[in-house]
Amino acid sequence: MKFKQWALIICLAALIGFEWPLEAKRTLFWPTPGFTFTKGSNPADFVQPTESGKMKSALFGCVRNDGERFHEGLDLAPVRRDRKGEPTDPILAAMDGRIAYLNRTEENSNYGLYLVLEHPHVKPTVYTLYAHLRNIKPSLRLGDKVKAGDKIGIMGRTAGGYAIPVDRAHLHFEIGLRLSDEFDSWYKRNKYSDSNFHGNYNGINLLGIDPLDFYEQYKRREVDSIYTYIKALSTAYILRVSTQKFPAFLRHYPELMDRQIPSDAIAGWDIRFTWWGLPIGWIALKADKVSAIKKGQVSVVSFDRESLETNNCRETILLTENGPIIGDRSRQILDIIFGQP
Repeated sequence: MKFKQWALIICLAALIGFEWPLEAKRTLFWPTPGFTFTKGSNPADFVQPTESGKMKSALFGCVRNDGERFHEGLDLAPVRRDRKGEPTDPILAAMDGRIAYLNRTEENSNYGLYLVLEHPHVKPTVYTLYAHLRNIKPSLRLGDKVKAGDKIGIMGRTAGGYAIPVDRAHLHFEIGLRLSDEFDSWYKRNKYSDSNFHGNYNGINLLGIDPLDFYEQYKRREVDSIYTYIKALSTAYILRVSTQKFPAFLRHYPELMDRQIPSDAIAGWDIRFTWWGLPIGWIALKADKVSAIKKGQVSVVSFDRESLETNNCRETILLTENGPIIGDRSRQILDIIFGQP
């Protein structure tokens, strides 16, 4: 093979995937063929805003409804379209993994056609979610293994219950942790009006990190794994929970424990959270540490006022004149993780 051909192959590899390992020699891929990100261009070049036209509305965080609504993911614009204007971009697996969930019925979810990949080689094990697909690769089945960069579907604009116009077709992409193994029981206990068709892979049960921020830090080699990224996230508040339960969340994510479990019985937990409610650090407590609160109760240990005031759309902690109050979102997250009292 001629030198120029080899050079072209190397350049394409650098554009599609990153050149250094994620973990155990695994590769991290951008989930669409929009090479603008790997070239270092502005997010405005590769994201799809909402009807507002504001670039930030496609990003993660308090970016919707003038900062009043949270968006848990990244909306990526198409690069290719057919004659009718429909996107034709292939959607690529971000990392090696397996098919954890497939939703092939558009009406069953606001995500439309979507799939979830589990990435067990990553510590902590994360899930990537790919939503609003035009189609999911027909040959894919639950449990199938995929390689980073494999085609898993086609970008689209499917969505149950509302319509995404063709000019705003996009991929909604998430990277997150799974809160519970018994989410459907929690869902039924809370008597939601809509059925849960998705078991443990309902979007409420997947709590994410900022995909673009992670990719950018990884690209700059500021982090070398999901683990180092999560451990570097800022703590916005700490909650103390009085319970003897050891939740399934920690069996899946032992890496998030800040200290070893005490030899005698666990009486509670101090849990560190990001401002949007992601639990990123756990310390098991003995009885003397939780004696001031009743079993099953939760108290605020500390909080970062600036972080919570800057990002207040999630309402994880409400800052009042009488002090901090635990918001409904934080209570929901704890209820999902710990289950019934």
